[in-house]
Amino acid sequence: MVGGVLACLGMLTASFGQSLLHLYLSAGLLTGFGWALVFSPTVSMIAKYFKRRRALATGLAFTGVGVASFFFSPLFQLLIDGYGWRGALQILSAMMLNLCVCAALLRPIALIEDLPAASGALPDDGAKGTACWGKVTSAFDLTLFQHRGFLVYSLSAGLITMGFFVPYIHLVAHGKDLGLSDYEAAFLMSATAISDTG
Repeated sequence: MVGGVLACLGMLTASFGQSLLHLYLSAGLLTGFGWALVFSPTVSMIAKYFKRRRALATGLAFTGVGVASFFFSPLFQLLIDGYGWRGALQILSAMMLNLCVCAALLRPIALIEDLPAASGALPDDGAKGTACWGKVTSAFDLTLFQHRGFLVYSLSAGLITMGFFVPYIHLVAHGKDLGLSDYEAAFLMSATAISDTG
């Protein structure tokens, strides 16, 4: 839910931006951080809900990203034409509040392997640390950062996403440079989203 609120606030502040730096900080940083807080728990919950056919469930969930991208680009162009870019970002920020509704529908479940006795959790060495560090680790489970696989995955996912969205950012402008109309350039982005669906 926090991610949905941050994503909404990021787009809302972007609509009042006066420079490119404002847009980088609001739409890029704040909204991006909000989406990161939304995306990771959602993927984790899908993996918890489905034991059999987990790959199919995850695949269907990720297909939604491509389908939404297919429809959203022309919709956003329509909003820009009707309300201007500031109004379109404000409407988009209101739409992002639906992430809070979706987050409320994610019901946490406890699995047998999640219980401390059944899991091969790392031993608690809170006695070695200070009392303050013990409070931090009890509030946030930081043992995940001791797993090399998680660190490699996180680093690689971060590096991939730095380059993944660059074509999407410049595709519509490039289409306009090639002589396409606003809606044709938006549909160019939709055609690209089809490849993300499969």
